Amino acid sequence: MMRDASVDEIRQVTFGELLQDPVYRAWFQTPPARKKPERWRVYVQEKEGAPWKKADFARWADAYKFVRRHYKEWYDAALSSRVWEWRPPVIRERVGKRWRRNYYEPMVNVIGHTWCPHCRRPTVFRQFRRHHNVGKVLGYKPRCTICGIALSGIRLYKVREEESGA
Repeated sequence: MMRDASVDEIRQVTFGELLQDPVYRAWFQTPPARKKPERWRVYVQEKEGAPWKKADFARWADAYKFVRRHYKEWYDAALSSRVWEWRPPVIRERVGKRWRRNYYEPMVNVIGHTWCPHCRRPTVFRQFRRHHNVGKVLGYKPRCTICGIALSGIRLYKVREEESGA
């Protein structure tokens, strides 16, 4: 694989770590708005550095039950939409007398992470010559390490920065 050395050193935040964020956890547990067709894929990495495995589901509820039942056994996971893109969670904050809606990206201060709208979580985008989900690809395009979507093909969201710097 042809990768930028600096990006290669970044450790991706795991699904278990993401679930420690109460906003992300509540958002993840809420069924998404139904869109047709509904096709979901669960990606699983059983051990750190192991190859990603995948399982397909026709409905979100079935994929969610599978993840909920097994996620503690895995090193990392993602419940990914094979068809639709999903924006980060939206939070409402009161500013004076008005409400403001902001995108909330968990672990926003973790360097090198970008919201993947298909994996529905922040991931590291790296350069690959061959990707486990896509196959042979153009090596100069950064892709999601989990689902393989090209960075150039997704919308980037401006998210709320953590005020505490954590």
